[in-house]
Amino acid sequence: MNTHLHNFTPTAATIVGSEATLTIDGPFNMPGGFELRFPDGTRLRHNEAVGGHVEGLHFEAAAVARAVAAGETETQQRPLASSIRTMDVADEICRQVGIEFQGEGNAA
Repeated sequence: MNTHLHNFTPTAATIVGSEATLTIDGPFNMPGGFELRFPDGTRLRHNEAVGGHVEGLHFEAAAVARAVAAGETETQQRPLASSIRTMDVADEICRQVGIEFQGEGNAA
């Protein structure tokens, strides 16, 4: 698990489903291209220049700005429940590998 903004590890990603395979160019946590492959051999490719380390964050900032302007407290693309689920998964990984951060305590 890599959660630091300044580490660079191999981060290409492939998601295999029953109807297609999505391959996201690395590093997947930054702007870049991807390819969608279907069982019949069809390939769809989206090319996008690989962005700098923080360039992808402007998409998130723009989405938040639109939500705030509309009086919303979350976005359709990333609802609060999804954000909480991500943090729950990160917390569970830390628990399983024995990582505890200073100042954190078990709230239970």
